[in-house]
Amino acid sequence: MATTTTTTTRRREWCSASGSTTRREWCSASGSTRRGAGSSASGSGRRGGWRIRAESESEGGDRAQPWVIGEYITKRRKRRTNSLGNIVDADEDFLEPAGWNDDSKLALAVECVARELGVEEDHVRRRLVLLQKLVPDLKPKLKTMKVGDIARLAVKCKTIPHDLLKLKEIFPRANVSRLVASNPTILYEDMGFVEKKAERLKALLKTDDVDRAVELNPIFLDLQQVEFAIEEIKRLMPNEDACVYLIRNPSILYSTQARENIITYDDPYFNFSTSDAKTSSSNENR
Repeated sequence: MATTTTTTTRRREWCSASGSTTRREWCSASGSTRRGAGSSASGSGRRGGWRIRAESESEGGDRAQPWVIGEYITKRRKRRTNSLGNIVDADEDFLEPAGWNDDSKLALAVECVARELGVEEDHVRRRLVLLQKLVPDLKPKLKTMKVGDIARLAVKCKTIPHDLLKLKEIFPRANVSRLVASNPTILYEDMGFVEKKAERLKALLKTDDVDRAVELNPIFLDLQQVEFAIEEIKRLMPNEDACVYLIRNPSILYSTQARENIITYDDPYFNFSTSDAKTSSSNENR
C-alpha cells in the first residue's frame, strides 16, 4: 500500500522598493517544500525550519537584493556615533528648523512685543533702531534676547539716554555701551542704587579703579558674589592679594559663580548649561 506524505508550507512575503520579493517558507518535519526546479528540503526525521531567499520579479529573472539604499534628510548637525555605531542622542546636535534664523527670531519678537504693548509693529521697530543707536554693542544680542526684556527696553527708550549718561558718571573709564550689552538688565535698575553699589565695590576691592573690571564682567555689581570670590581666592591662593588678583583677572568671577546667579546673556551660562545637561544625562544612564 502506498504511503502519502503531506507537506505543510507557510509563506511570508515582503516586497521591497527594488521590485523583488523575499519569500520566507516554513518547511515542516513531515515532508519537503519545493519552490522551482532544484529547490527542495528533505523531511527525513529532521525538524522544520525557516528558509529565506530573494526572488527577483524583474524582467530577465536576475536575482536582486531585497533592499535599497536611499538618501534622507537629517536634523542633526553631525552624525556622531558611539563605539557600536549607534547615533548619539544629544539635544544640542539638532539643527534649527529651516528659515528659523536670527532675522526671523527678531521679527517674531517684534510681533509679540507690539501685541503686548498694543502698538504697531513699525513703532516697536523704530524704538529698536533708536535703542541700537544708543547702545551699538547691544545690536547682536537683540535677536536672541527674551521678548519681555526687549519690550521693557523698548518702553524705556525715552529714559535710556539719561541712564547711559549717569552710568558714564559712575564708571568714567568704562565703555558704557559694552557694559550695557554685557548686562542689559542694568538699565532696569535705579541709577542711584547702582551708584551706591559702585561705592561699596570700591571699598570691598580697596581701590577706585573698578571701571574696567565692571565693563568686562558686570557680575562685579553683585557684591555677594564678589565677596565669595575673594574668600575662594584667599583659600586657594593664600600667597596672592585676592583683591588685586580679582581685578587683574575679572573672568575668574565666573568660576566662583553659582548656577542660579549666572546672567543668561553671558557665554559661560550656555557653556555651563550644556556641560551640566551632559553630566545629568550620563548620570541617568548609569
